[in-house]
Amino acid sequence: LYPIELQTFNIDSIVLSGDEAQYMTHLMGQENNKEDIITVEPERFKGLINSFDGVTATKLMNRYKLPEYKANILMPTMILFNEIITAIGPKSLIFSSFSFSQGISWFYGVESPDK
Repeated sequence: LYPIELQTFNIDSIVLSGDEAQYMTHLMGQENNKEDIITVEPERFKGLINSFDGVTATKLMNRYKLPEYKANILMPTMILFNEIITAIGPKSLIFSSFSFSQGISWFYGVESPDK
């Protein structure tokens, strides 16, 4: 979808889930555990991204003492999340430790009629 098409839906919040999303809350200084669902203003996430002046795995490794494999996974995820947030322009971001497949399963469970 093009940004103009996304903006016509008036999306207030974006849910970002999984291990990488939880780790990003840690990089923003948010204390959390695996059970938390954390709400963050998009500006706070953008501040994290902009503090790198271009996110690279090397910058993540140096600043946060991350192992190379983790930085190589986290870096493209941060860039992707940033592009999604920029395209949609939400009012809030919801970070969840739930995996994508858990979220789909729960959505299906909520949407399915009792049999």
